Amino acid sequence: MANINDFNILNKKCMNYFSALKSEINSINKNVNLDSITDIDKMRLGFYILTLEMLCNIQNLSDIIELITDTDFNRTIGNEISNDFGIDAIYINSENNTINIFN
Repeated sequence: MANINDFNILNKKCMNYFSALKSEINSINKNVNLDSITDIDKMRLGFYILTLEMLCNIQNLSDIIELITDTDFNRTIGNEISNDFGIDAIYINSENNTINIFN
């Protein structure tokens, strides 16, 4: 069972992943300001990266960002806005012919 310390560790990891995401986005798109979003949203955005890295075993941040279809995530980081129809990310692994859909 998770305790408060586990959540504190998770929150710190998510913030670290957000920092990496922010650096990546700033190198691609100079017009996006991620400083004004709340800490909760920073952790939420970092959680996307953490989760997909762990579950899909992908290390390249730009590859992970490409998997994310969530409308709010993409709007926040300055990507094209589209309706995600409830699907937050899609990972297709052609090596073992699997499709993972995240909600």
